[in-house]
This record gives sequence, C-alpha cells and structure tokens, in this order.
Amino acid sequence: MPVAQSTNRSMTAAAVLALLAVAPVALAQNAQIEEARAAAAAMARDAAARTSWSEDRGVAGFRDGHAFLSDATGDNTFSIGGYSLFRYYASARSGNPPLTSDNEFTQGFQISKFHIHATGNIGQPEMTYNVAMDFDSSGAAVLEDAWMRYQIAETPWGIRAGQFKPAIIREENVGEFDALAVERSQVALFFNPDVSQGVQVEHTTQQFQVSVALTDGFRSPVRSSTVNQPYDSVNEADYGVSVRGQWMFAGSDWSRFDHFSSFRSRSTYTGVIGAAVAHQSFGETGASAAIVSGSDTTYTLDVTTQGSGWNTMGAFIANINDTDGFIENKTYGVVLQGGYFVADQVELFARGEWLRLDPLVVTTADHNLRFLTMGANYFVIPDSHAVKLSADIVYALDATDGLITIPAGDTTSGLLGDADKGECDLRVQISVSF
Repeated sequence: MPVAQSTNRSMTAAAVLALLAVAPVALAQNAQIEEARAAAAAMARDAAARTSWSEDRGVAGFRDGHAFLSDATGDNTFSIGGYSLFRYYASARSGNPPLTSDNEFTQGFQISKFHIHATGNIGQPEMTYNVAMDFDSSGAAVLEDAWMRYQIAETPWGIRAGQFKPAIIREENVGEFDALAVERSQVALFFNPDVSQGVQVEHTTQQFQVSVALTDGFRSPVRSSTVNQPYDSVNEADYGVSVRGQWMFAGSDWSRFDHFSSFRSRSTYTGVIGAAVAHQSFGETGASAAIVSGSDTTYTLDVTTQGSGWNTMGAFIANINDTDGFIENKTYGVVLQGGYFVADQVELFARGEWLRLDPLVVTTADHNLRFLTMGANYFVIPDSHAVKLSADIVYALDATDGLITIPAGDTTSGLLGDADKGECDLRVQISVSF
C-alpha cells in the first residue's frame, strides 16, 4: 500500500474521531443557547409588562390623571389621587344689625377642601372600590366614600355597596372639583343629600341610566347628614329610598357629564334629561331616646346640554318635610347656569338661582332668595381640568339671614349672611388635581 494513501486514511479516521468527540459538546452548547434565548425572551416579555408606563396593563404607571400600581394581568390595581381647593374670599355686607360697621367687609384665605382617594379593582376588572377622605376648612378629616362596586359581566347592571352619595341631585353628582363656578349653587348646597350607607343598583345603556338605592337616609333641609353613623343612630332614618333616571337624548358618551365645562375640542352636541325622587322615614325604629317622627321627600328634574365650547344646565328641586306635630315644611329651588369658551383655555360663566323657603317656617326674614353669579375659568393645561384658576362674584338680591346663620356664616359658599339685601362676595380659587 502506498505511503500517501495510508497517510490520508489515518488523517480521515482522526478527523472522524475528533468530530465524534466534539459533537456532544456542540449539541449541548446549542441546547444551552436555545434555552438562554427562550429565557431572555421570557424575561423581555415580563420586563415589558412590569415596566410599561403607557400601556393599560403594567405594574406601575400614570393613567387618567393618577398614578397606579397593577399586576401584569390588570386584575388587581391600586390608584391614588386627590385634589386641593385653595380660595380667597372677600365679602361685603350692609352692616345693619345684628352686624356693625366693623363687619361690613371680611376677607381672607382658606383651604376649602383637601381630598384624597384610593381606587382600583380586586381580583377582576369588574370588582372595583373607592375610599375617599376629605379635610375641610377647619382641618377636620371626614370619611366620604367607602364603597365596592361589582359590574355584572356582559350586562348593563352593576351594584354598589358601602358609603356613597346617592344619585339624586344633578349638581351634587358632579364633584366640586368639576363644578362650573367656584362653588356649587346655593340651591344645590341647601338640598345636598350628602353621603349615606346602603346599596345602589345601577343600570347603564348607551342612552339610559337608572339608579335605585336603599340607604340609611339622606341629608335634607331639615335633616342632618348620616355620614359614617352607627345603624341605630338617631341621626339616621328608619329607611331611605331613592330613584334617579337619565335619558341621553343626544350623544352617547356618559363621561361628558362628569364635568360641566365642555372644551372647544368637544365637537359633538350632547344632552341629558334627569329626574329623581328620594323618600325617607324617621323616628320609628332604633332610637334609644324619644325623638320626633315623620317623613322627608325630595324631587328634582334637570336638563344638561353641552357642545363645542359651551354648556348649559337647568334644575328644579323640591323638598317636603312632614314632621309629626309640626308645620309641614315645603322648600323649592331653581338653578339656571351656562358657560362659554371665549378662548381655548378661557371660559366665562353665569348662574341665576331662586330658593323659596317655607313662609310658615321662616317668618322673620326673606323667604324668597335670589342669587346671581358671574365669573371665569382659566384652564392652565389645555383641554384638561388638572389645574384651574377660577374667579367669580356672587350677589344676593335678597336678605340672606333666613338662610345663613349670623355670625356663623357659610364658609363653603363664602356668603356670611346679611339682614339686608345686597351681600356681595368675591371668590378666587386655585384647584389642583393629582
């Protein structure tokens, strides 16, 4: 056999042996590479889910004006936010008794409210919660909202349970941060149902909303608030029932009515008609001491419209209180208001209102009270309610001492009460949401 041929065969055999020796290592390395690639891809997907600050689902981010935490699925979320209302008041009055000339002008600053809340969902997107606390102008902390809500999947039905404000009065269903003027109308403040404990069934379709609530009662012109009260408290009603219905006769976006102002960027016209009735009975159950008994009923009818850069709202409210052994107390109120954007960030507004107190109850003061309000809003961030500067002037066409106790005043509305007509109040507010 030639030497060259023998040498070639030896080299081929050696190469085969070397390949057989290296192959298992190469295969093992390839497997490790594939595993590493798969692990890296999984880590990238997980990191994307956990570090996204813009997607709807992520561990942390900023959405709808609030910071939030979430698991990767979005089934468990936690969001915290709030707002502050900082005001300057200047009140000019007649100085007639019981006032003196030294009381004719009063001015100063006030944190009208500092509000903080936590919201989110538990276990699934349909199970939501809200807990809110307010610090009022005196610095006192009050538990406002503390409820859970379940939206029945693929249906228009939901149920809310806990402490909340029953859906009754249009103005009160819009948060004070989203009010048109610096403060809600005197009529809304007078009839404000405030929060109560109970359950509320809610039905929402594209054009209709209905809310039915069974509660511990509601605040009324002659009944105190039931906020955070024990179930046997004398301040609570024996029962309270309220029903509110709304028909959106134009448009299809219910979120439009979370605010009164309508930016110029809102190109479509929309409108809603609402009506509600709330009834409560008191004094028959649970009291540890003898108290008066009777019933209390509130009715309301309202219309709200919005377009590109303008809004209007009109409401009628009535309350009839029938307390055993006392005169039946009937009060009525009417509010008309509207706003118009003269520039993309500047809105002018005006409001007129009439409040009729029962003349058989208020016998020594004006029982027909009329108020005029005019002012302006400046939205610091275009098309956003996050930071707003507002100013308005409220003028009382009648004496207000039948409505507002002198010298206690009403530091929510800014009116301090006057035995003569013509009280005039300047209100300037910076509102900030976070």
